[in-house]
Amino acid sequence: MELQTPTPPFFFRVDMLRPDQSMEQRSDGDRWLPPRPSGSNQIYLRGEWLRYSGQPGQNIQPSNLTPPSSPHHDQSANTMLYSKSYSMYYSHGTIWVLPYDASERQVSTGTQDGSTPPNSSVDLSNDEDGAQDWESLMFNNTKPWIEGISYVSEDGHYEQLIEQWPGQQGWLDRLLPDRYRTSPSVKHNRPRQGARRGGLCGELPVLIGLLALSVTPSTPQELTRTLRGCMQARGWREHGEAGSWVNRRGVIVHVRNDVNDPASTSQELDRFANGGYGNIFP
Repeated sequence: MELQTPTPPFFFRVDMLRPDQSMEQRSDGDRWLPPRPSGSNQIYLRGEWLRYSGQPGQNIQPSNLTPPSSPHHDQSANTMLYSKSYSMYYSHGTIWVLPYDASERQVSTGTQDGSTPPNSSVDLSNDEDGAQDWESLMFNNTKPWIEGISYVSEDGHYEQLIEQWPGQQGWLDRLLPDRYRTSPSVKHNRPRQGARRGGLCGELPVLIGLLALSVTPSTPQELTRTLRGCMQARGWREHGEAGSWVNRRGVIVHVRNDVNDPASTSQELDRFANGGYGNIFP
């Protein structure tokens, strides 16, 4: 099922992230974990602001505009700025997610072992985002619920896709490592029952981050070309690289609405993310 066009436009930027290699790395047994201390998550390649138009034939264009960086009330076209930033890493089959910019602040307590630093003046009791730690990618139902559709974010009830259709969804093995695909007992190899079942929606920065993590661009311009080919107005699609994840490589994805476009509201972007215009990845 194709997306209903036009979909809401928005600005976005992808920055390349890596851990500070000079500090002791964190692990959980034999599994690497992203760092927590302030300054330990470092941007090494800053991307360019782009505008996703939601219009066929004009999907992604460079933007000379600098979107506002923090939520504010707008009395004109929008009731509230849609402003989201997600940090993500790939490592050995796991995708780690954090719902804020890890390059600008500490994660959780800011210590590698999760303990509270002695004589710490940082109070996280009223900082809901700051108290959050790195989480593995999770899936949930859309809001409102659409049967058979997965909503991807850092918070969810399911560790794997709710439903999938191997052989009929090219993005499955290009976008998601094995651990996030459904187990063989619930895979569907028969014809899809319903055009929407098995589709993927979710937090827009996370969906863009999945595309960016699964390719290996050398420049922001190269990544832009890849994203332009994937983020089509009638439905986002897979890229041409297979198995291009790089251990401990990360991204930070920023998404902002266009306050000068009445179609780009927080409400409509949330509706888009939840499948209100159709499956983002069909």
